[in-house]
Amino acid sequence: VCSSDLVNAAYYKGYLDEVRIWNVARTPAQIASLASAPLPEQREAGLVAYYNFNEGTANGTNNTVSNVLDRTSNNYHATFNNIALKF
Repeated sequence: VCSSDLVNAAYYKGYLDEVRIWNVARTPAQIASLASAPLPEQREAGLVAYYNFNEGTANGTNNTVSNVLDRTSNNYHATFNNIALKF
C-alpha cells in the first residue's frame, strides 16, 4: 500500500526483488551504493526490516509459500497475500 489512507490507496502492480525499510533518511548516494547488491552481513544502523524474497523454489509452483522472513534481528516476518512468486 502506498498510502495510509486505505480507502483511496494505490497498490503496486509489478515485481519486487527485495524491500528494505529504514527508520533514518537515506541520501541518494547511500541508496545507489547498495541498490543492485544484497546487503552485507554487517547490517547498517537504522535498518528496520529487510526482505530479500528468497523463499520458495526457483521454477517451482510455490503455491504453499505464504511467509517472508525479515533478515534483520528485528524479526518482522510478513505474510504474502494474493501474490504469485516468480523466479
